[in-house]
Amino acid sequence: MNESELKAYDSHVTLCPDGKYRWIYEVNLFKNASTFYDVVKVIGLTLGLVYGMMLIMGIFVLDYIRQLCPRVNKNLEKRNREKH
Repeated sequence: MNESELKAYDSHVTLCPDGKYRWIYEVNLFKNASTFYDVVKVIGLTLGLVYGMMLIMGIFVLDYIRQLCPRVNKNLEKRNREKH
């Protein structure tokens, strides 16, 4: 679309050659940091949920391994004694 093809109805609404009105709104991301904060929140929540799920699954899997395999349990206990 050329600028000459557009008829300005408002500062944000333009009439295009196909007869449809289109709404355009531009946000300066350098002056308005709310978008950045929203992205940080989403990424933080995602990482937190993944970490929490891995932690919970790790606890259950470790408990399952200890009950299922006595040899692995003995090796884990031996390794824990060596660390402390």
